[in-house]
Amino acid sequence: MLRRMGILNFLSLLIALTVTFTACAGTSETAKNGSIKEMASDIDETSEIPRELTPDSLPDDLDFGGISIRITSRSGDINVQEVYPELSGDIVDDAVYNRNRMVEERLNIKIVATFDGAPADHGNVLRNSITSGSDDFDLVSGAQWIVLPQALEGMYMNLNKSQYIELSQPWWWEDYINELKIGKAKTFFLNGDISLSSIYNMSCIFFNKNMMEDLGTPADNIYKLVLDGKWTYDELSKYCKLAYRDINGDSKRDENDLYGFMARTSTEPDHFTYTAGNVMCTRDSDGIPSLNVLTDYFVSYMQTLYDLYYNNEGVYVTSDETLMRTRFANGGTLFLINRFVSCLSLREMKEEYGIIPFPKFNESQKEYGALVHDSATVYCIPVTCQIFDEASATLEAICAQNYRTVIPAFYEMALKVKYTRDNTAGIIIDLIKNSAKTDFVYAYNYALNNAGLICRTLLGSKKYDVASEWARIQKGAEKGLQDIIEMYSRLED
Repeated sequence: MLRRMGILNFLSLLIALTVTFTACAGTSETAKNGSIKEMASDIDETSEIPRELTPDSLPDDLDFGGISIRITSRSGDINVQEVYPELSGDIVDDAVYNRNRMVEERLNIKIVATFDGAPADHGNVLRNSITSGSDDFDLVSGAQWIVLPQALEGMYMNLNKSQYIELSQPWWWEDYINELKIGKAKTFFLNGDISLSSIYNMSCIFFNKNMMEDLGTPADNIYKLVLDGKWTYDELSKYCKLAYRDINGDSKRDENDLYGFMARTSTEPDHFTYTAGNVMCTRDSDGIPSLNVLTDYFVSYMQTLYDLYYNNEGVYVTSDETLMRTRFANGGTLFLINRFVSCLSLREMKEEYGIIPFPKFNESQKEYGALVHDSATVYCIPVTCQIFDEASATLEAICAQNYRTVIPAFYEMALKVKYTRDNTAGIIIDLIKNSAKTDFVYAYNYALNNAGLICRTLLGSKKYDVASEWARIQKGAEKGLQDIIEMYSRLED
């Protein structure tokens, strides 16, 4: 193990030096002369352009005269790392630091960042500043669940007006962005490779390799099950039952026994629901959504999820997320049902673990899914911004440069190497990231009478009757949707 960690540390150092050297060495030429486009144009047409040479559509001669572009974000290590870290020797910190320097030189700007408390506190800072008409910041890096309702109040600009943002570029998550929209004419939020926290907040399951092998299944067999498209709720349920042990022999299920997994009735049900192929709304040809909650598929699914939570002795329901992580890290559960962000707390875990996606409902489900939790970052421009062109060009430049250098550092080398324990996990991480999504009803749940979190409500009440719960909230949900549509229609184009 020590030898393995030595190799990983060497790889991380080598790649960090490579990324840093490349970023620093190429800054002035890339910024001033558009050398990325020149180098890309020199590549043979039959060859694939390397990621780091992918050109953007920004004019090569943009020069904003040294103005400051002010970004506001919430506090916390992940958010600081995403927006404005210092050089620290950490591969991701240094890649983002160098990205900022490259964008500053390319556009002749100065990036200035402020961090204003936890998400709710940051939300209050945003509302107080924007509604009072203060010109305090040009870009907002905010938690999705905070800024989505603020857009309905007219606090953010329509980014479709930007001459610089190109959503068809590979660094923007166009399907995700479209899912947050009502209609096609207005875009208030951006997400993509600019948002490292969105990757951290993707659904995944960690499994204990040693425990899995004790059950007669090598880790490679679990990976094969996933890659063959056969990782389903039936398989998850089976392994949870196999894993359960009454450790102290008192014939009582308590938190000290051995389980398949521990889970809450908050957060985890969201990820189970939307990764299992449930779609809570449909859209017409104009992109206007309508609710589609009470389906036969969802009714059947809810019964399955309920059985997993309450009729499987290998599942322990708790309200304590720390307990979930601690028990997994100490070998007390076979699985940890969570998000990529848990890898940060598992770096000191002694036993080997692997990473797999949330299961399919059944094998007929076409693809695995990964929900991006709504605490992830989306980017906006406040209506108080006086430099819309400069701010939107900065968003495009930052996201493009993230695609070229930061994501390889974060995703390819930090997430796949530093935070995982085997090579196959990298393939699975690709699978998960490529299936990442959100859902309109989940994202706007706050205004839809909790329709997007119906699984939370039912599991928290130890119920699975979707029809009864939908009958209880339907009128409020449909009224909420009409209100959202009307508010959007009144927002300035």
